[in-house]
Amino acid sequence: MFEDLSEVELSSESPFIINGFIHNKATVIYGRPKAGKSFVSLSVAEAMATGKDWLGEPTESRTVALWALDPGQKDEMKKRYDIIEGKPGLLITSARPDYRPGYVDDWWASFTYELLERGVNVLVIDNLTRLLPAGSSTRFDDHVEPVLSRLSGLIDAGITVILVHHKGKFNEEQGTQKSPMGSTAIESWGRHFVDVTNHDKGLIELRAYGNDTQEFSVFAAFDPTCVGEDGAFLTYLDREDWTAEMTMHEDIVNSARKRLAEIRSKGSKSTAKRTQDRNRSTDVASMILAVVQKSPDGVSKTALHQEVRADNRRINSTLETMVSNGQLRNQKNGRSEVYTLPA
Repeated sequence: MFEDLSEVELSSESPFIINGFIHNKATVIYGRPKAGKSFVSLSVAEAMATGKDWLGEPTESRTVALWALDPGQKDEMKKRYDIIEGKPGLLITSARPDYRPGYVDDWWASFTYELLERGVNVLVIDNLTRLLPAGSSTRFDDHVEPVLSRLSGLIDAGITVILVHHKGKFNEEQGTQKSPMGSTAIESWGRHFVDVTNHDKGLIELRAYGNDTQEFSVFAAFDPTCVGEDGAFLTYLDREDWTAEMTMHEDIVNSARKRLAEIRSKGSKSTAKRTQDRNRSTDVASMILAVVQKSPDGVSKTALHQEVRADNRRINSTLETMVSNGQLRNQKNGRSEVYTLPA
C-alpha cells in the first residue's frame, strides 16, 4: 500500500482537458444568476464534443453528457443548442437521483453504469443546488458532502465532472463575491474553478484558478444569440495573468513580506475604525449612570473603566462633566475616587 516517495514517477498526463480552464477531474463553474455560466458550460461541452479549439486552447473530441436539473432546462438547452452550427453530438438527461433510503446506492450505480455504457467521459452538471436532496442546502457540509462523494465516484470511474454552481453576494450564505456560495466542502472538492462575471454590454470575464495553474482572467464578447468566433456564444478578447511568475527565492520572500505588511496595516486600520465607530455611537454618560445606579454605596473609577466599554479618555472627561453639572458626586476613598448619585 505504501511506496518510497523518492521512487514515485511523475505522471506525464496533463491535469487539464482544456488547458487552464477544464480540469481532467473536477471543475466548478460558478457565477451570479444570469452571469452566463450555463452558456459557458454549454460552450465548453460543444467544443469538447467536436474537438474544436475553445478560447484559443485546443481540445480533443470526447463524449459529453449534459445533466440539466432546473425545471424546463432541457428545453432551454435545446434552444441554445439549435443556435450552434454543426449540431455536435451531445447527450442530455434531466433525471433526478432517487434519495429514498434503500434506493440511493442502486440509483447512482445504475446512473454510472449507463454513462460508462454510452462511453461518456465528460459530464456537465447544471446545477449543484438542484442535485441535492429536497430540503437540503448548499450551506451545510453534511448536506453537500454525500452528493460530492457520489460525484467523486464518477471521477474514479474515469468521468470528468464539470459542476455548475452559484456565487454568493457579499456575505450571503457564508460565501463571498469571489467564491462559490455555501459549504467549504465545495471548494475542498473542486480541483479547479472558473468564476463567471458578466460586466454587461456583452463583456464576460472568466477568472480561472486552482491547484494546477496560476490564476488568470480571460475576457470575451458574449452573445447568447450568436455562434461566436472562439467557442459557442464567445469571442476571445484578452487575457490577464494575476500573478507574474517568480523564479527567485528572494523575490518570493520580498513579495511575502509586502503582503504581510498589507495584512497588518489593514488589521490595525480596521481595529482603529471599530474603536472610533464604537466610541462615536456610545452614550458614555448613560452607561456610567447605569453602572452607578446598581451600586448605592458608590463605584470606583477603576470599576467604571472596567464596566463601561468606551475610550478611557472619554470616560474621564464624561465623569468630570457629570460631576460639574451635578449628575454625580465624587469623593476620595483612600487612593480611589468613588462616584455616587447625588442625595
